[in-house]
Amino acid sequence: DAFSDVSGDHNPLHKDCEEARSSRFGGPIAHGMLVGSLFTGLIGSSVPGSVYLSQDFKFTAPVRPGEPVTAHVEVLSVRSASKEGALRPCKMSTRA
Repeated sequence: DAFSDVSGDHNPLHKDCEEARSSRFGGPIAHGMLVGSLFTGLIGSSVPGSVYLSQDFKFTAPVRPGEPVTAHVEVLSVRSASKEGALRPCKMSTRA
């Protein structure tokens, strides 16, 4: 799995169906950070000129392989750039 290789997360919950079945999740689950990475493109396209600097995560439910995921971004505030071409700090709310 490419995400496992890039992230270094080779937890059997993501790759080994037999072991994942015996876990509290009852089967394999997607990497939480794979789901979290959906926000990068959404944030960049929601506020052109913005830069994704940080995000806090709270994983409330597992995502199973093949399960559709919808990512939402709500722009809460955007500050004016201090000068032409400067970054525009903004605050956003995200959920998947």
